[in-house]
Amino acid sequence: MLTGLWKAGKTTLVAHLLRLLADGGELAGAVKPARVLVVTEENGGLWRRRRDELGIGDHVHLLPRPFNVRPKLSQWEAFALHVAELVRAESYGLVVCDTLPSFWPVTKENDASEVIAALTPLHTVADAGAAVLLTHHPRKGDAGEGQAARGSGALPGFVDAILELRRFGPDNRDDRRRVITAYSRFDETPPEVVIELRDDGYRLVGTKADARQTDRLSAIAELLPADLAGVTADELLTSWPETGPAKPGKRTMQVDLKAGAQSGRWMQLGTGTRNDPFRYRGNGA
Repeated sequence: MLTGLWKAGKTTLVAHLLRLLADGGELAGAVKPARVLVVTEENGGLWRRRRDELGIGDHVHLLPRPFNVRPKLSQWEAFALHVAELVRAESYGLVVCDTLPSFWPVTKENDASEVIAALTPLHTVADAGAAVLLTHHPRKGDAGEGQAARGSGALPGFVDAILELRRFGPDNRDDRRRVITAYSRFDETPPEVVIELRDDGYRLVGTKADARQTDRLSAIAELLPADLAGVTADELLTSWPETGPAKPGKRTMQVDLKAGAQSGRWMQLGTGTRNDPFRYRGNGA
């Protein structure tokens, strides 16, 4: 189950995943080729436009707006059986429900028994041979670990893996990085990754700590002078800007400066002794 705020990029992330499923690739981990059925709340025109923009291949089939009104449980059960038949007939490896609350029969999302009754038919889809990805909306406010999904806890308890999508910088709408936090029954699922949407797709940044260090390294590169004398870690901390990445502690600054010097991003001068402390300058001198 993938949960994320409205317009935070759930459908965009899923669309890029679908594109990669044609031939395989990388998106916060290895992606293996698969045929896909997407059951979607959106009309077919929107998905066709997304398909053309991203180059999604014909390995992805759409089933848009399967119900005109919220179905009864019996209709939902029959629909799950129909999807299972499609999985077997078309050899789908993945079925995406985007978004689940748009077409399942639940009227009281906080009623655990009603939620479980609606989720149970999805076993027939999985038993037919497909993985099932559910996208869902979050509850109001920031919830605790693994509890971002709206409604009864029976839903996150039902799935094998909970994925929660958040903006890396909530106050910066131009920041295209997203944090995926995972709670999974599988040991190989990483607990947290940061991904960034670029022109050619998503790139794995690492953890939130990795992303914060990347921001600090960029800030340091802008602060470093090009003159031969260079500056010390203490001098950099004194001149740290009020806007941008949070001001690091001295130990973190030293680690960042060492990392940048080792990667060739800037130069390290001095011996690191009391009378000859490490000093740093840009590579432009």
